[in-house]
Amino acid sequence: MNRLFAIAAAAMLFACTITVAHARPAWIAPQTNCQPAPNGFGLLTDGDFSQAPDPGGIQGIPVGTRFAPDWIVTLRTIDFYGRSGAWPVPGGLCSVDLDGSGRAGAGAIAHSPMMLDVHHPYTLSFLFSGNTNCAPFQ
Repeated sequence: MNRLFAIAAAAMLFACTITVAHARPAWIAPQTNCQPAPNGFGLLTDGDFSQAPDPGGIQGIPVGTRFAPDWIVTLRTIDFYGRSGAWPVPGGLCSVDLDGSGRAGAGAIAHSPMMLDVHHPYTLSFLFSGNTNCAPFQ
């Protein structure tokens, strides 16, 4: 049986913001976690970030930081929004702003590789949004 390793990003909301990022040096034990998606997110471990600590509002996260189980920031910075973030998210889910904060440019996240069957069709789906409150440089 052939195996395909895939890295997927699900339940992401793309947006930009002009707030200041605050670095989080290491994994922090959650006070409360983000809301789970009502129907889950299929094969992807923690595809809805529900195993991640809910930052409440916004939390700037630098490259190299694991912000949720199986999720890591791989480029520049991201902003991680909790239930009381800058915009309403269906179901009160936590969300990721890949533009991060400041002029560094877009960040990136990656999920740990997972094994899939190359002969089986898969569908990748995610939530996508935009933010009209961007700074001119974003």
